[in-house]
Amino acid sequence: MAAAAFIRTISAANVAHLKAVAPTAAGKIIHIPYGVPLKARPLPPPPPSDTGRILAMGRFVETKGFPYLIEALGLLTHRGRRVHLTLAGDGRQRRCLKRLIRGCNLEDRVHLPGFVRHREVPRLLARADVFVMPSVVRKNGDRDGIPNVILEALLHEVPVVATAVNGIPEVIRAGETGWLVPQRNPQALAAALDQALQDPAAARRLARRGREVVLNRFDSRKNYGRLKDCLEAAALSFRP
Repeated sequence: MAAAAFIRTISAANVAHLKAVAPTAAGKIIHIPYGVPLKARPLPPPPPSDTGRILAMGRFVETKGFPYLIEALGLLTHRGRRVHLTLAGDGRQRRCLKRLIRGCNLEDRVHLPGFVRHREVPRLLARADVFVMPSVVRKNGDRDGIPNVILEALLHEVPVVATAVNGIPEVIRAGETGWLVPQRNPQALAAALDQALQDPAAARRLARRGREVVLNRFDSRKNYGRLKDCLEAAALSFRP
């Protein structure tokens, strides 16, 4: 960091973290969020159903927190809530997740379609009442930044429930653009999902506000234009 011409990070949370890591390089840190394709259009809500359709996707690794989502699903079904989870992705936690699903008697409540190509993501979002990202911070500090799929869900105006990890609260603001809960807390996750499913119209209103945040803060042309300017300035400063 001391040798860098500048240090680009995608979230305000990372700015604070990096300043703590290397205080002498604090003046070089630049917050430039990444950009997302803005062509995605809002999806119409799925047809009404007596079953709450929950979607989650990502690598099956510890930082995604999917075991806590399975536990939350078990709590919801125990309380009589009819729910179904599509958990798309793959990874080293797959066997662990399948064992947990069996242990919670959720085999008929969880669908594991495996790895999903990016072009298929809108199809899955179109069938979902709510998208959930239960990210956690590992003991070694490994964590998500701002998962892209949260931004994609909001661009399609799909309601989002997520955990307050790293840069996620910069997009998901509790009561404004979605539901934000503590990490590693199945009870809080279940309560937020239950609330989102109880009033689909209100949930979609939060998602629409979330879409505006994404459009304003994650414009790929604007953000990568800023990054291009930084790279060009750094290149000029190193010319003999």
